Amino acid sequence: MAIADTLGDGVIRVLLIDDDEEAHVLIRGLLELVPDRTYYLEWHPSPHVALTNDNPGYDVCLIDHNLDGWAGDSVTRTLRACGWAMPMLLLAGPDPASNEQMLRRSGADDALVKVEVWPAQLARAIRNAMDRYDGARALAHGERHVARLFEMSHDALLIVGPEGDVVTANAAAAALFGIPIEALAEASLHHLTADASGLAELAAGKRSLSLRRAGGVQFAADAWLVSMEGFGPEVRYSVAIRERGEFAAPLPSHDEVIFATLRLFGLEPGTGGEYLIGRSLAKLPGVLDVEVDERTQEATIRFERDRVRVEEMVAVVRHLGYRATPHLRAVA
Repeated sequence: MAIADTLGDGVIRVLLIDDDEEAHVLIRGLLELVPDRTYYLEWHPSPHVALTNDNPGYDVCLIDHNLDGWAGDSVTRTLRACGWAMPMLLLAGPDPASNEQMLRRSGADDALVKVEVWPAQLARAIRNAMDRYDGARALAHGERHVARLFEMSHDALLIVGPEGDVVTANAAAAALFGIPIEALAEASLHHLTADASGLAELAAGKRSLSLRRAGGVQFAADAWLVSMEGFGPEVRYSVAIRERGEFAAPLPSHDEVIFATLRLFGLEPGTGGEYLIGRSLAKLPGVLDVEVDERTQEATIRFERDRVRVEEMVAVVRHLGYRATPHLRAVA
Protein backbone atom coordinates (compact mmCIF):
# COMPACT_ATOMS: atom_id res chain seq x y z
CA MET A 1 0.00 0.00 0.00
CA ALA A 2 1.48 3.36 -1.02
CA ILE A 3 -0.71 5.56 1.24
CA ALA A 4 -0.65 4.93 4.99
CA ASP A 5 -3.44 5.86 7.39
CA THR A 6 -1.03 6.27 10.28
CA LEU A 7 2.63 7.13 10.70
CA GLY A 8 5.23 4.42 11.19
CA ASP A 9 8.81 3.46 10.43
CA GLY A 10 9.77 4.10 6.80
CA VAL A 11 6.65 6.15 6.04
CA ILE A 12 7.35 9.39 4.16
CA ARG A 13 5.28 12.21 5.65
CA VAL A 14 3.95 14.54 2.94
CA LEU A 15 2.06 17.79 3.50
CA LEU A 16 0.02 19.16 0.59
CA ILE A 17 -1.07 22.83 0.70
CA ASP A 18 -3.53 23.38 -2.16
CA ASP A 19 -6.97 25.01 -2.19
CA ASP A 20 -8.14 22.72 -5.01
CA GLU A 21 -9.68 19.48 -3.74
CA GLU A 22 -9.16 17.90 -7.14
CA ALA A 23 -5.42 18.48 -6.71
CA HIS A 24 -5.61 16.60 -3.41
CA VAL A 25 -7.28 13.68 -5.16
CA LEU A 26 -4.67 13.85 -7.96
CA ILE A 27 -1.64 13.85 -5.64
CA ARG A 28 -3.10 11.11 -3.47
CA GLY A 29 -3.74 8.99 -6.55
CA LEU A 30 -0.22 9.54 -7.85
CA LEU A 31 1.36 8.53 -4.54
CA GLU A 32 -0.81 5.41 -4.39
CA LEU A 33 0.71 4.31 -7.70
CA VAL A 34 4.33 4.58 -6.51
CA PRO A 35 5.76 1.09 -5.90
CA ASP A 36 8.02 0.22 -2.95
CA ARG A 37 7.27 3.47 -1.10
CA THR A 38 4.75 4.28 1.62
CA TYR A 39 3.47 7.82 2.10
CA TYR A 40 1.35 9.55 4.72
CA LEU A 41 -0.46 12.45 3.04
CA GLU A 42 -1.94 15.37 4.95
CA TRP A 43 -3.89 18.02 3.06
CA HIS A 44 -4.54 21.65 4.02
CA PRO A 45 -6.37 24.00 1.63
CA SER A 46 -4.79 27.05 3.28
CA PRO A 47 -1.33 27.73 4.69
CA HIS A 48 -2.99 29.47 7.68
CA VAL A 49 -4.05 26.11 9.08
CA ALA A 50 -0.62 24.58 8.44
CA LEU A 51 1.12 27.49 10.18
CA THR A 52 -0.73 26.78 13.43
CA ASN A 53 1.44 23.67 13.78
CA ASP A 54 4.64 24.68 15.59
CA ASN A 55 6.27 21.28 15.15
CA PRO A 56 5.15 19.99 11.75
CA GLY A 57 7.52 17.02 11.45
CA TYR A 58 6.85 16.47 7.73
CA ASP A 59 9.47 15.00 5.43
CA VAL A 60 8.42 17.15 2.47
CA CYS A 61 5.88 19.87 1.68
CA LEU A 62 4.06 20.26 -1.67
CA ILE A 63 2.72 23.79 -2.26
CA ASP A 64 0.42 25.04 -5.01
CA HIS A 65 1.92 28.01 -6.85
CA ASN A 66 -1.38 29.90 -7.07
CA LEU A 67 -3.24 29.65 -3.77
CA ASP A 68 -6.19 31.96 -3.26
CA GLY A 69 -4.78 35.14 -1.76
CA TRP A 70 -1.22 33.84 -1.82
CA ALA A 71 1.58 33.47 -4.32
CA GLY A 72 3.28 30.09 -4.04
CA ASP A 73 6.69 31.68 -3.54
CA SER A 74 5.40 33.80 -0.63
CA VAL A 75 4.06 30.68 1.10
CA THR A 76 7.49 29.00 1.06
CA ARG A 77 9.17 32.16 2.37
CA THR A 78 6.59 32.43 5.16
CA LEU A 79 7.01 28.80 6.16
CA ARG A 80 10.80 29.16 6.18
CA ALA A 81 10.52 32.31 8.32
CA CYS A 82 8.39 30.34 10.79
CA GLY A 83 11.14 27.78 11.17
CA TRP A 84 9.86 25.05 8.84
CA ALA A 85 13.13 23.31 7.93
CA MET A 86 12.15 20.70 5.34
CA PRO A 87 12.25 20.22 1.55
CA MET A 88 9.54 22.18 -0.29
CA LEU A 89 8.30 21.53 -3.83
CA LEU A 90 6.14 23.93 -5.83
CA LEU A 91 3.24 22.54 -7.87
CA ALA A 92 3.53 24.97 -10.75
CA GLY A 93 1.98 25.91 -14.06
CA PRO A 94 3.27 24.94 -17.51
CA ASP A 95 5.45 28.05 -18.14
CA PRO A 96 9.16 27.08 -17.61
CA ALA A 97 10.42 30.68 -17.49
CA SER A 98 7.85 31.69 -14.89
CA ASN A 99 8.59 28.59 -12.82
CA GLU A 100 12.33 29.30 -12.87
CA GLN A 101 11.78 32.84 -11.62
CA MET A 102 9.42 31.59 -8.91
CA LEU A 103 11.98 29.02 -7.76
CA ARG A 104 14.64 31.70 -7.40
CA ARG A 105 12.31 33.97 -5.41
CA SER A 106 10.87 31.26 -3.21
CA GLY A 107 13.83 29.20 -2.12
CA ALA A 108 11.85 26.03 -2.91
CA ASP A 109 13.81 22.92 -3.75
CA ASP A 110 12.11 22.13 -7.05
CA ALA A 111 9.03 22.83 -9.17
CA LEU A 112 6.74 20.29 -10.82
CA VAL A 113 4.14 21.04 -13.49
CA LYS A 114 1.01 19.87 -11.67
CA VAL A 115 -1.01 18.92 -14.73
CA GLU A 116 1.86 16.93 -16.26
CA VAL A 117 3.43 15.12 -13.30
CA TRP A 118 3.34 11.32 -13.16
CA PRO A 119 3.97 8.94 -10.22
CA ALA A 120 7.62 8.13 -10.87
CA GLN A 121 8.46 11.80 -11.44
CA LEU A 122 6.73 12.88 -8.23
CA ALA A 123 8.44 10.13 -6.21
CA ARG A 124 11.84 11.01 -7.69
CA ALA A 125 11.39 14.73 -6.96
CA ILE A 126 10.44 13.97 -3.34
CA ARG A 127 13.35 11.56 -2.89
CA ASN A 128 15.90 13.95 -4.45
CA ALA A 129 14.68 16.90 -2.37
CA MET A 130 14.90 14.82 0.81
CA ASP A 131 18.41 13.60 -0.10
CA ARG A 132 19.62 17.15 -0.77
CA TYR A 133 18.14 18.35 2.50
CA ASP A 134 19.70 15.48 4.48
CA GLY A 135 23.07 16.16 2.84
CA ALA A 136 22.90 19.89 3.56
CA ARG A 137 21.92 19.22 7.17
CA ALA A 138 24.81 16.79 7.61
CA LEU A 139 27.16 19.30 6.00
CA ALA A 140 25.96 22.06 8.33
CA HIS A 141 26.65 19.83 11.35
CA GLY A 142 29.99 18.91 9.84
CA GLU A 143 30.95 22.54 9.13
CA ARG A 144 30.47 23.45 12.78
CA HIS A 145 32.49 20.38 13.78
CA VAL A 146 35.25 21.26 11.28
CA ALA A 147 35.34 24.88 12.49
CA ARG A 148 36.04 23.74 16.04
CA LEU A 149 38.70 21.28 14.91
CA PHE A 150 40.26 23.90 12.63
CA GLU A 151 40.91 26.16 15.60
CA MET A 152 42.26 23.34 17.79
CA SER A 153 44.42 21.59 15.15
CA HIS A 154 48.15 21.30 15.81
CA ASP A 155 48.77 21.31 12.04
CA ALA A 156 49.18 24.62 10.24
CA LEU A 157 46.03 25.13 8.18
CA LEU A 158 45.31 27.81 5.60
CA ILE A 159 41.89 28.31 3.99
CA VAL A 160 42.42 29.80 0.54
CA GLY A 161 40.25 31.13 -2.26
CA PRO A 162 40.19 30.24 -5.99
CA GLU A 163 43.33 32.30 -6.74
CA GLY A 164 45.31 31.18 -3.69
CA ASP A 165 44.52 34.21 -1.54
CA VAL A 166 44.42 33.29 2.15
CA VAL A 167 40.90 33.67 3.58
CA THR A 168 41.85 32.68 7.13
CA ALA A 169 44.39 30.64 9.07
CA ASN A 170 44.53 28.87 12.39
CA ALA A 171 46.79 29.56 15.37
CA ALA A 172 49.21 26.78 14.36
CA ALA A 173 49.77 28.48 10.98
CA ALA A 174 50.36 31.83 12.66
CA ALA A 175 52.95 30.21 14.92
CA LEU A 176 54.65 28.38 12.02
CA PHE A 177 55.04 31.50 9.88
CA GLY A 178 55.52 33.91 12.78
CA ILE A 179 52.78 36.10 11.31
CA PRO A 180 49.52 37.08 13.07
CA ILE A 181 46.35 35.47 11.71
CA GLU A 182 45.05 38.90 10.59
CA ALA A 183 48.20 39.49 8.53
CA LEU A 184 48.11 35.97 7.05
CA ALA A 185 44.55 36.65 5.88
CA GLU A 186 45.95 39.45 3.69
CA ALA A 187 48.63 37.21 2.11
CA SER A 188 48.57 34.57 -0.61
CA LEU A 189 50.32 31.26 -1.14
CA HIS A 190 52.51 32.92 -3.75
CA HIS A 191 53.79 35.46 -1.19
CA LEU A 192 54.40 32.82 1.49
CA THR A 193 56.59 30.60 -0.70
CA ALA A 194 60.27 31.29 -1.29
CA ASP A 195 60.27 29.69 -4.75
CA ALA A 196 57.15 31.49 -6.04
CA SER A 197 55.09 28.32 -5.88
CA GLY A 198 51.38 28.89 -5.60
CA LEU A 199 48.00 27.25 -5.83
CA ALA A 200 48.56 25.97 -9.37
CA GLU A 201 51.67 24.02 -8.35
CA LEU A 202 49.90 22.44 -5.37
CA ALA A 203 46.84 21.61 -7.49
CA ALA A 204 49.15 19.96 -10.03
CA GLY A 205 50.49 17.65 -7.34
CA LYS A 206 53.49 19.49 -5.91
CA ARG A 207 54.05 18.51 -2.26
CA SER A 208 57.45 19.94 -1.27
CA LEU A 209 57.58 23.68 -0.69
CA SER A 210 60.16 26.23 0.34
CA LEU A 211 58.35 28.68 2.61
CA ARG A 212 59.23 31.97 4.31
CA ARG A 213 58.69 32.92 7.91
CA ALA A 214 58.45 36.49 9.15
CA GLY A 215 61.73 38.24 8.42
CA GLY A 216 62.37 36.20 5.28
CA VAL A 217 63.72 33.07 7.01
CA GLN A 218 63.21 30.11 4.68
CA PHE A 219 62.23 26.58 5.69
CA ALA A 220 61.30 23.36 3.89
CA ALA A 221 57.80 21.96 4.28
CA ASP A 222 55.36 19.49 2.81
CA ALA A 223 51.78 20.49 2.02
CA TRP A 224 48.47 18.86 1.13
CA LEU A 225 45.63 20.48 -0.74
CA VAL A 226 42.02 19.53 0.10
CA SER A 227 39.02 20.78 -1.89
CA MET A 228 36.42 22.70 0.13
CA GLU A 229 33.91 23.36 -2.64
CA GLY A 230 30.46 23.94 -1.19
CA PHE A 231 31.76 25.87 1.83
CA GLY A 232 31.07 29.28 0.24
CA PRO A 233 32.12 31.27 -2.86
CA GLU A 234 35.28 32.68 -1.26
CA VAL A 235 36.61 29.29 -0.16
CA ARG A 236 38.18 26.78 -2.52
CA TYR A 237 40.89 24.79 -0.71
CA SER A 238 42.33 24.02 2.68
CA VAL A 239 46.11 23.68 2.80
CA ALA A 240 47.77 21.64 5.54
CA ILE A 241 51.46 22.44 6.07
CA ARG A 242 54.09 20.61 8.08
CA GLU A 243 57.70 21.64 8.42
CA ARG A 244 60.07 19.01 6.98
CA GLY A 245 61.35 16.64 9.62
CA GLU A 246 58.03 16.42 11.49
CA PHE A 247 56.80 13.42 9.52
CA ALA A 248 56.78 9.87 10.77
CA ALA A 249 58.24 7.06 8.71
CA PRO A 250 56.65 6.84 5.26
CA LEU A 251 53.90 4.35 4.59
CA PRO A 252 54.83 1.14 2.79
CA SER A 253 55.19 1.23 -0.96
CA HIS A 254 51.95 0.32 -2.73
CA ASP A 255 52.82 0.07 -6.38
CA GLU A 256 50.48 -2.92 -6.71
CA VAL A 257 47.68 -1.60 -4.50
CA ILE A 258 44.29 -0.65 -5.92
CA PHE A 259 42.25 -0.72 -2.69
CA ALA A 260 42.86 0.93 0.66
CA THR A 261 40.85 0.64 3.84
CA LEU A 262 41.18 3.46 6.33
CA ARG A 263 40.36 2.69 9.94
CA LEU A 264 38.76 5.92 11.19
CA PHE A 265 38.90 7.39 14.67
CA GLY A 266 36.74 10.18 16.06
CA LEU A 267 33.53 9.66 14.06
CA GLU A 268 30.45 10.47 16.10
CA PRO A 269 26.85 9.67 15.04
CA GLY A 270 24.84 12.62 13.79
CA THR A 271 27.79 14.97 13.15
CA GLY A 272 27.95 14.38 9.38
CA GLY A 273 31.53 13.14 9.64
CA GLU A 274 31.07 10.17 7.32
CA TYR A 275 29.46 12.47 4.73
CA LEU A 276 32.36 14.96 4.89
CA ILE A 277 35.04 12.26 4.75
CA GLY A 278 33.45 10.48 1.79
CA ARG A 279 32.80 13.75 -0.05
CA SER A 280 36.39 14.97 0.44
CA LEU A 281 38.09 11.67 -0.43
CA ALA A 282 36.02 11.39 -3.62
CA LYS A 283 37.44 14.71 -4.82
CA LEU A 284 41.04 13.43 -4.84
CA PRO A 285 42.35 12.86 -8.39
CA GLY A 286 42.48 9.14 -9.10
CA VAL A 287 39.91 8.10 -6.50
CA LEU A 288 37.24 5.99 -8.21
CA ASP A 289 34.94 4.89 -5.38
CA VAL A 290 34.59 5.69 -1.69
CA GLU A 291 32.42 3.94 0.87
CA VAL A 292 32.39 5.19 4.46
CA ASP A 293 30.74 2.94 7.04
CA GLU A 294 29.94 4.77 10.27
CA ARG A 295 29.07 1.47 11.96
CA THR A 296 32.48 -0.15 11.36
CA GLN A 297 34.36 3.18 11.42
CA GLU A 298 36.05 2.35 8.12
CA ALA A 299 36.43 3.96 4.70
CA THR A 300 37.10 1.73 1.69
CA ILE A 301 38.66 3.48 -1.31
CA ARG A 302 39.23 2.15 -4.82
CA PHE A 303 41.81 4.25 -6.63
CA GLU A 304 44.25 4.52 -9.53
CA ARG A 305 47.59 3.74 -7.92
CA ASP A 306 49.58 5.98 -10.28
CA ARG A 307 47.51 9.10 -9.54
CA VAL A 308 47.01 9.24 -5.79
CA ARG A 309 48.88 8.12 -2.68
CA VAL A 310 47.45 6.64 0.48
CA GLU A 311 49.32 9.36 2.42
CA GLU A 312 47.11 11.91 0.68
CA MET A 313 43.96 10.06 1.75
CA VAL A 314 45.18 10.00 5.36
CA ALA A 315 45.96 13.72 5.11
CA VAL A 316 42.43 14.45 3.90
CA VAL A 317 40.96 12.66 6.92
CA ARG A 318 43.38 14.43 9.27
CA HIS A 319 42.46 17.72 7.62
CA LEU A 320 38.85 17.20 8.68
CA GLY A 321 39.91 16.63 12.27
CA TYR A 322 39.82 12.84 12.39
CA ARG A 323 42.54 10.16 12.51
CA ALA A 324 43.00 7.31 10.06
CA THR A 325 45.13 4.18 9.94
CA PRO A 326 45.56 2.69 6.44
CA HIS A 327 45.45 -0.99 5.53
CA LEU A 328 46.58 -1.71 1.99
CA ARG A 329 45.33 -4.47 -0.26
CA ALA A 330 47.61 -5.66 -3.07
CA VAL A 331 46.57 -7.02 -6.43
CA ALA A 332 46.44 -10.79 -6.29
